[in-house]
Amino acid sequence: MHQDTSLSVYVKLANTREALATAFRHGPFENSPANLSGLPKSSFIQLEFVLESPSRQGSPTLRGYQLEWACQQPIG
Repeated sequence: MHQDTSLSVYVKLANTREALATAFRHGPFENSPANLSGLPKSSFIQLEFVLESPSRQGSPTLRGYQLEWACQQPIG
């Protein structure tokens, strides 16, 4: 990433796809890797990547991302 650029991640969580539209927007997460542990449990996740270049001298680039999701089995 160019010196004067940044990349931030925002996350919305909900138990239905329709509820994502009005869900709380968590973030920004600016470290890599972003640690999303501690966010509420949900069935759906929406990621928003914000790439900024205030000086317009360079352009941030997102080459890919990996989302790891661990499901917990009910006890009993």
